[in-house]
Amino acid sequence: MPKSDRKFLKHIVFYKYILLFVIALVSCASQALSSPPRLILAADSNSWNSSIYSPNSKKIAFTNAALDELWIIATAGGKPRKMAAGDLIGRRFIFEPGLERIVYRQKSLALPTQPVRLVSTSFYIYDPVLRTGNDGNILGPYQIGDKVYYRTSLAEPLLDYGATPQVAAPYLDLPRGRLWIKNSQGEEIFTSTPPSHFVGMEISPDGKMLAAVQDKPVLSVSLINMSDGKVTNIGHAEWPSWSGDSQNFIYLFPASKERKAAEIRLYRLSMGISETVLSSTDYEPETPSLNYDGTRALFVSKGAIYELILAR
Repeated sequence: MPKSDRKFLKHIVFYKYILLFVIALVSCASQALSSPPRLILAADSNSWNSSIYSPNSKKIAFTNAALDELWIIATAGGKPRKMAAGDLIGRRFIFEPGLERIVYRQKSLALPTQPVRLVSTSFYIYDPVLRTGNDGNILGPYQIGDKVYYRTSLAEPLLDYGATPQVAAPYLDLPRGRLWIKNSQGEEIFTSTPPSHFVGMEISPDGKMLAAVQDKPVLSVSLINMSDGKVTNIGHAEWPSWSGDSQNFIYLFPASKERKAAEIRLYRLSMGISETVLSSTDYEPETPSLNYDGTRALFVSKGAIYELILAR
């Protein structure tokens, strides 16, 4: 064989091994992105919903399909325990900052006007403590920094336990789908315009960013900086949920006619990109959520609760 041909063959073999090495690296990276889902709690007579981590990731709080019970379970597994029950108390709940307690909103059936109030109870024993007065209907709870907030309307300021208003916040006029953000001086630094029609929003725990959901002209999520109003379009998405350190959020990339499985995607602010962490027709993911540092994720599928371990 001529020397030139032997040299050519050596180059082919060399580049073949380089190609195989690159493929192996890509394969390892995709496998490292997340482990297979781990079943935390199967659906039995109940279907579960809206699971969230405690700040140290050791416990998981969740509700049932009827949204009228709150439960807790150790992340490592074991027997779940019911913490509280009441009409629609599972609509929204959070871990109370610095305490081993859950905060939720509950209607008072004992008073004529049946006001909705924020209530806090321990993980271990039902010891309800009222956190707000009889203010009528309220929304929340929300955690920003080490405080719990609520509001009487999405178009009104946030209020802390002492009913002190925080004007710097996002606001939403649901019937019109109009979203706006005010700074601490009450100035609007962002205002949406038609045809954008917003239907939901999630403030990052540090209060600096907003993940806003719109359903028109297309279903999508926008990331908005609450200090300057700068917008980053994440794309086709719904159900955003933040990590406790505000550096990541997780969301659903909905199923379509072309793609039968809904995907769970993770957006890392430091990288400015989304990564798919679950894409499988074996699951019907709902209500994804993250732990404090974005290394673990929970989701519900067909009434059961699952956990994903995520790569850094």
